[in-house]
Amino acid sequence: MVSSEPASPSTEGLSSSSSSGGGEDEEAVASAEALAKALSNRSACCVQVGEYGGAVRDAEWCVRVRPSWAKGWYRLGRGLLGEGKKPGEAESAFARALELEPGNGEVARWLGKAREGVAAARAAEMRKRRYRTDYARFSEEAVAEEAPREAIGEERRGPVVETVEEMHDLMAKKQQALLDAQPKAVAAFSPLALGSPRDAAG
Repeated sequence: MVSSEPASPSTEGLSSSSSSGGGEDEEAVASAEALAKALSNRSACCVQVGEYGGAVRDAEWCVRVRPSWAKGWYRLGRGLLGEGKKPGEAESAFARALELEPGNGEVARWLGKAREGVAAARAAEMRKRRYRTDYARFSEEAVAEEAPREAIGEERRGPVVETVEEMHDLMAKKQQALLDAQPKAVAAFSPLALGSPRDAAG
């Protein structure tokens, strides 16, 4: 979920207290909760003024300090959705928040918006793939079925001409190449068929 390593906020005393081995230090827990709340509030302020990058950074640290807090994941989802670059990660953040707090209608509403963003991103990607398709190759394959490319004499890749006369000449050559590539019809004619009826009678 956390993308890049953001600048760390002040967390002095948290790691040493949590690894003291004497059980969970209540003071350290209170400090972590206070820090998470401060980061959450600052993330919300960033969203309000459109500073979505800062909102994401604060929310990322918020969920690190207090991973079981639904609001931290909600803040992360709002920041990611505001950036508009990673709707899938925003959806995951909102889903995690709703998992931690199932009855939160606000989170559920934003989760729906994130899913709409994911669907829109997929549709946009499909349009890009469609526009990148080289439809010219289909006509190229159709021509190849009628006559070998060797018989045509050149690849069908959009000829470059400078004058109308050159275009007409090129089209005539291609038409002739297609005709030459067709099987030759063999017809047998008898001498009588070539002569006149009178010759045939004589």
